[in-house]
Amino acid sequence: MDKWYSFDSIESFQTWHEALKIQLGYPLPSIDQEGKIMGEPYSTEYTSVIKIADNDYRAVVEDQYAEGLTLSDRPIFQDKPMSTSNEA
Repeated sequence: MDKWYSFDSIESFQTWHEALKIQLGYPLPSIDQEGKIMGEPYSTEYTSVIKIADNDYRAVVEDQYAEGLTLSDRPIFQDKPMSTSNEA
């Protein structure tokens, strides 16, 4: 099951994320709704991060890739959109 994990900075998330993508062989071919490999466009991101507050960034991570990460509560989503990794 996928769970939320926290990072204390955008830099710590990016460092972890880049290392994991290399380990998993990203970019990966896209897969359609029927499970068929489409080729392009390629998936270039494993997950994305959400900024909750200063020094509180969270991302959904599969348990098998979460070694060394800090388990966190699922963020409480409000009516307004939160910042994502592109805006952090």
